[in-house]
Amino acid sequence: MAAATEAGGHRAASPAGRRREAAQIAIRLRPVPADAVRAVEVDAGTQRVICQGEYDDYAEEYTFSQTFGEGTTTTSAYVELGFSQRVSSVFQGCNEAVLAYGCTGSGKTFTIFGDAQRPGLLTLFAQDILARVPTGGQVLVSCLELTHAAVTDRLGDSGLERQLGSVMVGGKQVKFTAVVVHSVRQVLAVLDRAIVHRRVGSTTYNQCSSRSHVLIRFHVRVPVAKGEAVGCLSVVDLAGCEREVHNATDQGRQEARQINQSLTQLNRTLLKMQTRELDPSDRRQGALNAVLYDSFKDGGICAIFCVDPRLDRLAEARHTLAMATSCLAIRTVKRVNRHPTKEAHAELSDARMGALTRQLQVLVAERRVGATEQAEALEQRIQEVCREIEVLTGRSRTPAPRAGSRSPPRDRSGPTRPAAA
Repeated sequence: MAAATEAGGHRAASPAGRRREAAQIAIRLRPVPADAVRAVEVDAGTQRVICQGEYDDYAEEYTFSQTFGEGTTTTSAYVELGFSQRVSSVFQGCNEAVLAYGCTGSGKTFTIFGDAQRPGLLTLFAQDILARVPTGGQVLVSCLELTHAAVTDRLGDSGLERQLGSVMVGGKQVKFTAVVVHSVRQVLAVLDRAIVHRRVGSTTYNQCSSRSHVLIRFHVRVPVAKGEAVGCLSVVDLAGCEREVHNATDQGRQEARQINQSLTQLNRTLLKMQTRELDPSDRRQGALNAVLYDSFKDGGICAIFCVDPRLDRLAEARHTLAMATSCLAIRTVKRVNRHPTKEAHAELSDARMGALTRQLQVLVAERRVGATEQAEALEQRIQEVCREIEVLTGRSRTPAPRAGSRSPPRDRSGPTRPAAA
């Protein structure tokens, strides 16, 4: 199903273009009691973060795209981060990813999901997206829970109108469900039923700590001239990195180890994106990277690094700020995804078929008179053209054999393959 897979996985037939941009890196401090001793503060006017050093006789300063203090609401952060522009990008056919990153108990899940009185990013995105759907457009929602090596579809039993999609994880196609949604209330009701099954556990710093990553996607299809724009917004609530000793049970320590391992793989990918584009090998670095690969490779990124500012969490805060600083150098390339209509696709196919047929005739003629040292290269190119023609027509096409060469074997399961003109 095209609509339910991520836009990067659609492989649009005629992308409208690619745009390069810097990743957006923001810091958000978790609200803590007034009498708590703080080691981290923000200066919203200069977008600086001031953090106590490893020893209390000096301070470290960092500068980011945006900084949000303890009193900033998620709604205000949504506006200041310009997330409405990212929604516009999705409706144009781009991939966008928003990640909440940080240690256990730093406020990531609250940033994404909010509570009954204060909406999280998920609610704000749903409101923004559903208010823009044009006539003939469609929005679908999917929800995946990820551990180090496994992906679980959390909407498979929703009972609503749905379509099936798939992602590559560990070299295998993992199917998932995307539900067609028409209102914000429906989005939240569907996701509430899905998130209730998320794995949680108790740690030193959080009595209800997320023990898995959750990826929620809005798949958007919008009609455009001679086709449709296909965009995807990925909202990711990462499990918190933590020390194994902060878990009282063997199971808790094992979960912490797996979480840290998956986050280490993610960190390597983010660091690699500072200097060059990703390659297919990066897709194989754990379930989290496999699912986010297309968004990272062909889309925009905003990472919100959540920090607990209390002095007893200083080590975790400094780790988070160091990772956020590393991500400032990330540059991404956005691709605009377009799917042509059947009629437009037929026109493109006919034009390409004509060009390939003429190219094949020229190559076969060159092969007949070509020098021996060119023969191997010509044969390879002829086979490539024949394969592309085969894809367009659904028929096999084998060029005429060279004089003195062995004829291709007859296909016993059907008629003989026709020789090239």
